[in-house]
Amino acid sequence: LVRLVQKNEFLALGSTAAWNPELLRFFGPLDPAITHEDTAFSFRSWLIGDIVEVRQPLVLYRTHTSNISNRISAVPITPEDYRNRERRLARWALGALPHVRQHARDVERAFERGRISADERRVLLEVIDQRLFQEEVRGRWFDSTPSIRARFLLEAVRRNDRSLVTWCTLRS
Repeated sequence: LVRLVQKNEFLALGSTAAWNPELLRFFGPLDPAITHEDTAFSFRSWLIGDIVEVRQPLVLYRTHTSNISNRISAVPITPEDYRNRERRLARWALGALPHVRQHARDVERAFERGRISADERRVLLEVIDQRLFQEEVRGRWFDSTPSIRARFLLEAVRRNDRSLVTWCTLRS
């Protein structure tokens, strides 16, 4: 589950999943700012240990270079293409913040209701805090002053977040 939070890989895409209504009764409603409920419901399912995977392909999922969340990397052709792509990804990162905050609330609810241990709660909340910081930096980087960028970088170093240090360094 920690790896899933770190990489934001929760298995089920909305078009490929069915959700048990018990998830809403157990965790309550989603934050209205959530735009990808499949991520939230997958995370909730993992938290309570209730996921069943069908290993047979049942849908065709189309990806292309214009998708912001795809696995196909579009190679920017010009510096302007690169800047536009980076800004789209920054908007994506800011859009992820409500999702990550929802994960923290769901961890608390799962702990309160005895579905995860205190140690699991602690580890998950640490990883969620790290993801929140990463998404905040990636989302606000391009509109920040050099001094704020330096603070982001120093905080990434303090947190020993090597991937974020690299990300910031490459964009400095």
